[in-house]
Amino acid sequence: MKAKLVLFLFFFLLVGCTPKEKETKIETIIEENKHYKIGINYPVTQYKKIDDAIIGYINTCYQDFLNEQEKMISLDTFEELNIDYTLYQNKEYISITLFKTKNEEEEIETYLYSLKKDALLTIEDMVSTSEVYTIANTLVFERFGNVLDLSLLKQNLHTALFSIDHETLYLYYPPYTLSKNYTDTIIIDIPLEKLSIQMEKTMNVNHEIIEAEIDLEKVNSIIEMNKKVIALTFDDGPSSYTEEIISILKENDAVATFFILGNKVKTYEDVLRKSLEYGNELGNHTFNHKWLTKLNDEDIKKQIQDTQDIIYETLGYTPVLFRPSYGSINKRVRNDISLEVVLWNIDTMDWKYKSVSKIRDRATMNAEDGSIILMHETYERTKKALPEIIQILKEKDFVFVTISELKQIEALRKYNG
Repeated sequence: MKAKLVLFLFFFLLVGCTPKEKETKIETIIEENKHYKIGINYPVTQYKKIDDAIIGYINTCYQDFLNEQEKMISLDTFEELNIDYTLYQNKEYISITLFKTKNEEEEIETYLYSLKKDALLTIEDMVSTSEVYTIANTLVFERFGNVLDLSLLKQNLHTALFSIDHETLYLYYPPYTLSKNYTDTIIIDIPLEKLSIQMEKTMNVNHEIIEAEIDLEKVNSIIEMNKKVIALTFDDGPSSYTEEIISILKENDAVATFFILGNKVKTYEDVLRKSLEYGNELGNHTFNHKWLTKLNDEDIKKQIQDTQDIIYETLGYTPVLFRPSYGSINKRVRNDISLEVVLWNIDTMDWKYKSVSKIRDRATMNAEDGSIILMHETYERTKKALPEIIQILKEKDFVFVTISELKQIEALRKYNG
């Protein structure tokens, strides 16, 4: 797959606008060819100063990586760029940490934005560095002893990468910063109760977990076994287009299966709940679109389990289906997965083609009974093509089902001969 970088410009009124009125979105860049794979997810808060800083960093990483690939095009290499994030927001601050992995190299960038001051803050804007050093010094010595050079801790404190949430200040020190022999990123977590920082509770509200299950009775009563069935699937979401996509499906009496990324679940919780209410199905698509065949067994399992956990904790829903990022899978990855692996047999290539008509034609021209169509909910062109795709397939007498429903129908047909 190959997707071009798209920057979205947000226009909004500043007068009378409160933090709650600006909804954070998660943007996605997925790109693939025979030499490299790119998986980038980053938040867009709609606050200009922090968004400009983050988008600038993302663009630089993206372009630098592509420039490197052009120089290495004659070599038989396979490279990966992956950028993920954590985000915390309350009524006063937005704290975002970006985690970049380029092959085996790791890099961290942090941003703390004050909503009241409309400014990016340094650690010295939050707390006295001498106060932080006193506590950090004790924690580091307790955990690492004499392995780290505590004088370097103090020397680098004013430029330290840091983030906050409602109870902790995190300091990030890249490899070799505090020791020539320590190759891992060092994270020092200091409870805010030990510092002169008071944080309000997060703006996110915990919802009661509601079990969401597929209504098997509905499947058997509505779908006749001799009808042609087809499954629409969407990858890499949720996104800012998902709510419109599920509305189009509902308006046309259609359903789909959405293979979602774990790192987007919290941001799009309400949309995902609505999607389930409309009869759609959610599948696991890894936590942050890592290239699984390059990971060790432990990290593969973590990508999948972390996604399972956050979906259940947020929605009370447990996916039973899995689609590997980039569709990349081998025997070893399969052995690490307890979920049913689902690929596809019709690829709209909506990551490549910007033409709505091209996406529509690729989705419908070769559709057969039991086909699984691959699309991505991160493109506006796919959203625009969807009503036409549904209409054409309906005219061809197809009934839309989720993947689990498709599997059940196939099993019943086989059983009934």
